[in-house]
Amino acid sequence: MIEIIGESTQGSPDTTAAVKIVVYIRSEGCDDCSLKVLSQWKRHMAEMDSLSPATAFVFIFAPARWEKLYSGLQVHRFTAPVFYDSCGAFERSNPGLPTNPVFHTFLLDRENRVVLVGSPIGNPKMWELYKSTISRLVANGGTLTDRQTEVSLRQ
Repeated sequence: MIEIIGESTQGSPDTTAAVKIVVYIRSEGCDDCSLKVLSQWKRHMAEMDSLSPATAFVFIFAPARWEKLYSGLQVHRFTAPVFYDSCGAFERSNPGLPTNPVFHTFLLDRENRVVLVGSPIGNPKMWELYKSTISRLVANGGTLTDRQTEVSLRQ
């Protein structure tokens, strides 16, 4: 079962937004290690809120232990709601998911098509690519034309 947890004024993660950044975090035995990226995500979320407030962040956690996730969210003061995937539903629904966690972050368009894959955490060039792609998505109502997708892949 996937449950929403978190105390937030934002309510549930907006899975219907025109532009979404989906972050899947599987702890692989070290929940504390997995949660350390939250402070970096908070900075990205704050920056995106000023650039494109319509962009939704959807965090899906598959921790080894629920208690560690809950306490980690509190320790890191991560108030955005998250999905807690206690039974591996995300991985079962996405069988082609790479094992490398760098490829567990996705930019989705309004049709939930993957537009960009890769974590911007610790990678400023990737974060710039996310921001420019989000700007193009927003300017085009949440989708990219085939030509725009082709150009971004060549860059």
